[in-house]
Order: sequence, then C-alpha cells, then structure tokens
Amino acid sequence: MEKIEDFTTNMALSYDEVVANIRSSEKRNLLQIHDLPDWREGMPIAIVGGGPSLKETLPELRKFKHVMVCGSAHDFVVEQGIIPRWCVVCDPDPVMANYLRRAHMHTKFLVASQCDAAVFEELKDRNVVLWHCGGDKKDNDTIWNTESTLVVGGGTTVATRAMIIAIGRRTQGKRGRILPASFAQTNVIAERTDRHCP
Repeated sequence: MEKIEDFTTNMALSYDEVVANIRSSEKRNLLQIHDLPDWREGMPIAIVGGGPSLKETLPELRKFKHVMVCGSAHDFVVEQGIIPRWCVVCDPDPVMANYLRRAHMHTKFLVASQCDAAVFEELKDRNVVLWHCGGDKKDNDTIWNTESTLVVGGGTTVATRAMIIAIGRRTQGKRGRILPASFAQTNVIAERTDRHCP
C-alpha cells in the first residue's frame, strides 16, 4: 500500500509476491531486452493501449507496419486481424495470462520479470524477451544490483513503460541509461550500468 497525497493505492499482489515473481522469471534463461538489436531508430510505430477509443481507431492502426500492443489490449487487437510486432506486458497479476490467449508466433512478447508464472506458461511456445519494471531507487537497489541490471522506469501503466521501451535511445556516461527522447526532462529513465543498450 502506498499513500499519494490523499489517495491510498494497493497493488494486485504484495511486494513479496512481486519479488518472488521476479526471482522466478530470472531463472527462465530468457533473452534480455538489452540484448535485442537496435530496432527502435527511425521506425514509425503505433503503441496501442486498451480503452474505449481503440475500436474507433482501428482503421488508423491498420496503416502501421509496426505495432506494439500493451498488455490486456493484445487479444482484442489480434481478434481484429492485426498482428502486433511486439506486445509489452508488465502486470504482475496472474489474470494477465487471460489476455494473451491469442498469442501469435510472429509477435515478440516483451514481458516484465514481475509477471506471474501464468503469463510465462501462456507464452511458453512464443518469442519472449525479459525486462525489469523499475520502481523507486530504493526498491530497485533492494531487488536488483542496479550497477549491472537494466531497469525500465516510466510511470504506473504498461503504456508508459511501452513508450520508454519503444523510444529509448543510447546515451553515454558513468551509468549507462536509456533516456526516452521526448521525456528527457522527467525522472523517467531506464538504467544500465555495465554496458549500453539499444
């Protein structure tokens, strides 16, 4: 539970359950997101989140060659005949597996390490790439050795994380970072310290 001004928020799972999911996924020997080729530069991409306007924007979405769908919007988009090139998943709730029933073999699933084992089971015969969904610095340092682990920041939704993943770019410095070009003035960063990422 976290208090933000006058609001109290709760995660679907406890902190300990999320950490257990992370530890379990780290043992899966999956390709890490920082090992992907530099696929983001100069490529028009549609980032698709769930919401009521999605039905109205399907004709526009069909014009994109490169589609990145976010979490629970996956099956709906596939049912409309649109096969996403990527699907970003970060919800640790096991219910997320229910939205990936139509997983296509040509889609690359970018799955956060905090996701439940049910998600990995649903995608067991698909192309899955692992990434770490960062939180605040204290949690990141507690969960991972952030001196050698890439953690992707970006707010509280899968769509904001997808934007960071989609438009991240290389930077130089003591601590390697992926800074989203249009968010460079915010605190939204992804860090990698032992090598640079695409």
